[in-house]
Amino acid sequence: MCRILTIFLFSILISQSPAEKSVHLGVWSQFSEVPGKPNAYIAEIPSSKSVEKLLLPSNSPNIIKVVIDKKISRFEHDQKLNRIAIDLDRDKNRVIEVETAENSKQLSDGRIVFSSLDAKIIGDTAKLEKDPGNFRIGFWSNKEDSLFWNYNASRWGMYELELTYSLAAKESKIKVQIGNKSILSNINHTGSWYHYDTVKLGKIYLPKSGKYKVSINATDKKGAAVMNFKSLVLVPTGEGDPIVQSKDTINLHSRSSIVHGVNLRYEPAAKKQCLGYWSNPSDWASWDFTVNQTGKYKVKVRQGCGKGHGGSTASIILGDQKLSFVVEDTGGFQNWKNLTLGTLLIEEPGLKKLEVRPVNKKGVAVMDIQEIILTKE
Repeated sequence: MCRILTIFLFSILISQSPAEKSVHLGVWSQFSEVPGKPNAYIAEIPSSKSVEKLLLPSNSPNIIKVVIDKKISRFEHDQKLNRIAIDLDRDKNRVIEVETAENSKQLSDGRIVFSSLDAKIIGDTAKLEKDPGNFRIGFWSNKEDSLFWNYNASRWGMYELELTYSLAAKESKIKVQIGNKSILSNINHTGSWYHYDTVKLGKIYLPKSGKYKVSINATDKKGAAVMNFKSLVLVPTGEGDPIVQSKDTINLHSRSSIVHGVNLRYEPAAKKQCLGYWSNPSDWASWDFTVNQTGKYKVKVRQGCGKGHGGSTASIILGDQKLSFVVEDTGGFQNWKNLTLGTLLIEEPGLKKLEVRPVNKKGVAVMDIQEIILTKE
């Protein structure tokens, strides 16, 4: 369960001028860590008629993304006060989550961050700028300039690309290249060099683990500069189609799973088509799916495990419901066996998230999973 701390807005207020609204100076320690999501912090901000901005303190880490009430939100670098500022809704409480990054790295939940702080710059105009909570590559006036990083991927798989940037006016066209795969994207203006948006550029499949060159360059720019670049983040995502219930049985195939980890991955080979390489017990997987029929569902997991490597414990989690089971030795990681685990109650239709998390690992790997099957009773 995620613990949310509340920031009391009446504690510290800064009035910028009589004509401007008051802002709240947040204390970074009042944000709590998001469990299982490294470099992410969360806080609840109460409503206040007199306050329209939350200012993060000058010792804040580098902010690369802001999510308000589970929606990606714009944030700004307040030039006057030299701090990161987040707009608030004065009429209701808000839950704010911020993601941070200093150097480029792969995080334990599988996200891969490419930061402006250690980007290698090719060209004569783009350069690193640093302010409290705000590192970025700015002054990118020559579209022939480019950025790159060298990355050693721990796993193959599908990733969603998220770019955080600012652009004062007009638009730019950029190309993100990872190995021999690329995405071309138009990025729109954010209204100011100090207003930052996080946008999804599309998906790229990394076909193997190993070394990749990751680069960003402009193919066109309409304004004075390409952009102010803050970060590029690769977020693991599913490889299958969205799962929407159409009958009494809901099949959660491993190709549609989302991996949260550094080794676990979907194996597409015809004889496998499963989640494998589960050598790190901290890795886990989830499925997002839409339910149309409420009621009790019988749960089966189709698992395999190599000879002598059974005995690990794992849990299937849906909301506050949990079904734990012991992995069976099936004589081979792709020798499949359906285990009936029990029932889960789904009381409301709509989008759901089911998780599989190891409790421990007894052999070289937790198990392989091909599918989880939910059957309405």
